[in-house]
Amino acid sequence: MIDLPVKRLTIGQLPLSGSSNPYVDRMADNLRRLGDLHPFPSMREFTFNPLRVLLRRYDVLILNWIENAAYNSKGNLSFLRKARLHVYLAAAKLIARKVIWVRHNNYPHGVTSLRGRASTKALLTWMERYADVVITHSPVEARGKRKYVPHPLYSTKAADDNPLATQNYFFMFGHMAPYKRLDEVIRLAPPGLELVIAGPANNPAYLEKLQSLAQERPNIHLLPGFLDSSVAARIAKDSRGIIVANADVDMVVSGSYIYALSLNVPLYAVRTPFVSWLDSESGVGGVHVFDTLESLLSEVDTVSKEDIRPDPTRVDELFGDKAILRHLSLALEITVERV
Repeated sequence: MIDLPVKRLTIGQLPLSGSSNPYVDRMADNLRRLGDLHPFPSMREFTFNPLRVLLRRYDVLILNWIENAAYNSKGNLSFLRKARLHVYLAAAKLIARKVIWVRHNNYPHGVTSLRGRASTKALLTWMERYADVVITHSPVEARGKRKYVPHPLYSTKAADDNPLATQNYFFMFGHMAPYKRLDEVIRLAPPGLELVIAGPANNPAYLEKLQSLAQERPNIHLLPGFLDSSVAARIAKDSRGIIVANADVDMVVSGSYIYALSLNVPLYAVRTPFVSWLDSESGVGGVHVFDTLESLLSEVDTVSKEDIRPDPTRVDELFGDKAILRHLSLALEITVERV
């Protein structure tokens, strides 16, 4: 039995797909159960051809990461880009019965200064007021206009062979970006802790820094670049667990949390509101929370020997497609029927 809308909807999504971000594709799979899904032009496309937006009509329009368009290449809030974002959202309101903004982060990862955070907070507060519904992937963030929808699970298909020569390792997977605190992990990791760090590296200077730090540490194994999803899944499944080091206030939910749950791999993370909920209230199991990165890296070897893993049945109950469709229907106020 599944829930389907009584009336199929015309749904726009930005972005509709992304080879480097499987989240987008997984969410699109669920939205197609609720209606006919179409791509929505980015702010850049709208700037050069506004008619591509203004001639369309949607029942629901779902926008991801549009706040990033208000920043220049140096990560600073731009008055011109902010103004264009205002016009873009105004156009979205004209053509859609409901505009949904997915608030993935409290503010973009690249904003580090207190002044930058203050101006960003004002921008995001305005965006939240302007949207008809704000989706959050953390139940502890859901209040008022913010509606909780679970973050979708990732593919669990794993390759037969593991390409790594090392064994008995922990795994960190995702973009090699400064906010992930990978440089601190390399500095603080005990010599006997085998650690594999893999993922795209779009910041050459930061990658060079990581490679320099890892050069004298044979227990640190860097795999920069794209990894086939099945190969990454095999590396994760064969690991002792997935480590998430970053816990700054900009982050709501890390995809690495969900990646560990998807693959039934133990999760070792620095405390955040969401991961605390996972640990103490969700009942999924296999989630190990530490108050600091230093305590995580010094204790993970001992804690991992218990080999407590997430319960796949409970994970599916909370984050599977049925849960996503149920929460989407509530958030979008869609009338559904059981078929």
